[in-house]
Amino acid sequence: IFLATFLTFLLLIKKNKSKADKILLAWLFLMSSHQLFFYIVNNNEINEFPYLLGIEMPMPTLHGIFLYFYTLAITGNKLKKKWHVILHFKPFLSLIILAIPFYTLSNVEKIYVFENDGAGFEWYSLYSLILISTSGFFYSIWALILVKKHQSKIQNRFSNTDKKELQWLRSLSIGYAII
Repeated sequence: IFLATFLTFLLLIKKNKSKADKILLAWLFLMSSHQLFFYIVNNNEINEFPYLLGIEMPMPTLHGIFLYFYTLAITGNKLKKKWHVILHFKPFLSLIILAIPFYTLSNVEKIYVFENDGAGFEWYSLYSLILISTSGFFYSIWALILVKKHQSKIQNRFSNTDKKELQWLRSLSIGYAII
């Protein structure tokens, strides 16, 4: 949590941010928020903040999207149409919409559902597991394809490509696909 927050702060104060920097800033903010919610839920501190239960449920779908958008930006690619950005957020939005019945529960009911492994919302757990797994896998594959195209493109333009091949981004994408 501290590292993601620190990196978010560093990017926040950076001058002349590129588009990739702005995407990374949003992604790091998401990471620190997601990790904070994860910490609160998994250390049973959620009883002190039951109104926060469920906020973290759709967050994992955003990581793949940010990986893809960051890879697009850092490799110099763009979405063909601006409105396509909205389409990428459909899985996230579907998880929010489908969670509305949970969000409208009282704090006591939310805690009961949480303490009983999602009692009454098993369908949501299954749907979110499938959605998170498939979207994360496909976005990491898309990111790998973008990195591969970028590597091919720079091989034809530069004689020394050591620092331009984005091997770290390739490794990150492979790691994300495996998780």
